[in-house]
Amino acid sequence: MSGGATRREVLIGSGVVTGSLVIPMALGAGRSKAAGVPSVAGNAWLGVNADGHVTLAMPKTEMGQGILTTITMIAAEELAVKPDDVIVTIADGDAARFAPIDQGTGGSTSTREVWLPLRTAAAKARVALVMAGAKQWGVPLAECDAHDGAVVHTASGKVLPYAALVAAAAAAPLPTDAPLRPASSYTVIGKSHKRLDGDAKARGVAEYGIDVFVPGMKFAGLQVSPVFGGKLANVDEAAARKVAGVTGVIRGDDVVYIIGDNTWAVRQGIAAANAQWTADPKLSGTQHAQIISAVTAALDKPGFVALTSGDLDVSRKGAAHRFSASYTQPFLAHATMEPANCVAHVHDGECTIWTGTQIPSDARKAAATRLGLPIEKVTVHNRLMGGGFGRRLEADMVERCVDLAKQVPFPVKLIWTREEDTAHDWYRPAYADRIDIAVGADGKIAAWEHKIAGSSIMARLMGGAFKGIDDDAVEGAISPIYPAAARKVTFQQQESMVPTSWWRGPAAQRVRDGIRSRRTGPLAERRPDRLAPGAYR
Repeated sequence: MSGGATRREVLIGSGVVTGSLVIPMALGAGRSKAAGVPSVAGNAWLGVNADGHVTLAMPKTEMGQGILTTITMIAAEELAVKPDDVIVTIADGDAARFAPIDQGTGGSTSTREVWLPLRTAAAKARVALVMAGAKQWGVPLAECDAHDGAVVHTASGKVLPYAALVAAAAAAPLPTDAPLRPASSYTVIGKSHKRLDGDAKARGVAEYGIDVFVPGMKFAGLQVSPVFGGKLANVDEAAARKVAGVTGVIRGDDVVYIIGDNTWAVRQGIAAANAQWTADPKLSGTQHAQIISAVTAALDKPGFVALTSGDLDVSRKGAAHRFSASYTQPFLAHATMEPANCVAHVHDGECTIWTGTQIPSDARKAAATRLGLPIEKVTVHNRLMGGGFGRRLEADMVERCVDLAKQVPFPVKLIWTREEDTAHDWYRPAYADRIDIAVGADGKIAAWEHKIAGSSIMARLMGGAFKGIDDDAVEGAISPIYPAAARKVTFQQQESMVPTSWWRGPAAQRVRDGIRSRRTGPLAERRPDRLAPGAYR
C-alpha cells in the first residue's frame, strides 16, 4: 500500500490541537470544507467521528507485543464503546503530534507511557458527548452517563447514540473536568480479548514493511564491506549488468547497491558484481578472541561506581566462605524474522519512506539530516514489524535506503539478505562480569562485589554527557535479589570495532518498578468503507 491518503487516513492522521474539539483536516486544526466531518477529539491522535466510531492513531508501534490490542482496550474502556468500534492505525513519524509521549517503542514501556494520556483524552471526549446529551434533553449532567457508544439518561432510560451528538459536542468547548472511570466499573480492561492483528497475520494479509509496494518501484539489494572499517575497492559492474533484470549498479564508500526488476535479479547481480574490498589497517586481523580478552581484562580496572553500600573490606573479614567467578557474554545478532528493509522515494525536494521501525520520529529526523532536507519535507509511513527486539531502534536501514534513493528518480525498495542482516547488525554488546561474594558463618551474604565491563550504548548516544556509568548495563546488578551487608557495583566501558545496540531483555528494575522509560477480522475486506490499509478494529 502506498500513494495518497484515504479519507480515513486523513481523519485519523489529523494534526489537531491537543485538548480541542475540531473538524479534522489534513494539516492543522480547524474546520475543513473538504472533510466536512465533525469529530470530538480528546487529543491529537484520538477522536470520535460523526459515525460514532473512535479513530485512534497509535503512538507506539506494533512488533508482535500486542500494543495495538492493548491501546484499543484502553480507549474503548474510557470511551464506553466496544473494542470493535475503535479503528486503530499505525501512525507516521511525528514527534510533535504525540508529545510528550515518545513515539519510540522499546523497553516494555508502551502501556505505561500511554495509559494515563490515552485515558485522559478518551475521558474528555466521553464527557463532551455526555454534556451534549444532557444539554439536548435539558437535564442535569449528573443524571447522564455513557454506555455502549451512547449517552444514557439514567432516570428516564432515554438513549442517544454518539453519532447523534458528535456535531453538538464538537461545537462546544472541551470539558476541563473529565474524571477517569474507576477500575470497579471496567468491562473491557482486565478481560480476555482477541488480538486485533491476529487474523490478518494468520491469513498472511497483514502488511509489514517488507510487503510495501509503490507504483513504479524498483528493487534493490546491497553488499557492505565484510570487515569492519573496510572500503569498496572494485566492482565488476559489466558482469552485474549482464544479469537479466538488473537495471543499475551504484557504488558507495563501503557498499555496493544493485538495482533490478525483482529480488532474484538483484541477488544474482550482487553475486556477479564480485565486489572487492580494502581493509582498515588499524582493524585488520583483529579476532573475536582478542575483543573478548580485552573486555575481560577491563574488569581489572577500577571502573565507575554504580552502587555502593557498607564496607566491603570490613564485611569480608572473618567470612566463613569466599566465592568468586567470572562470566562472559557474546555479541548477539537480533535475527528478526523480517530482515532489514526500507522503501524510499526522494523527489522534488521531498522524501517519502515506508518501513517498519521502532523509532518513526527519529528515523524521520535521521533521513532529513542525511538528505539535508527540512524535517517537514520527510514523511515516514510506519508499518508492522516482523520483530524488533531493539534492532529497529536504530535508523541505519532508513539511512542506507535514502542514500540510495537520492541517486535514482524512482521509488526503491532496499532489502537486506538474511546474511547481510546478520553480518551488519547492531549487536547486543559482549560483556564480562566478575562477582566476588563473602558469606558469613550464619549463611548470609556479608559482601557482594560485582564488576561489569563492555560496550556502552548510552555513551554513543549521550556523547560528552556520558559520565562513565551505563545505566542499562548495570540495571539488573543494582537491583539485587539477595541482601548483603556491603555491596559494590562498578562499570568499565570497553569498546571495539563492533557496533552495539539494545537487544531484547528488560532489566529487573525496569520491569519490577517501571522507573525507567526509553522510549474480529481487522482488514479492509471486512469493512472496506471504514478501514484504511493498515487500520485495525
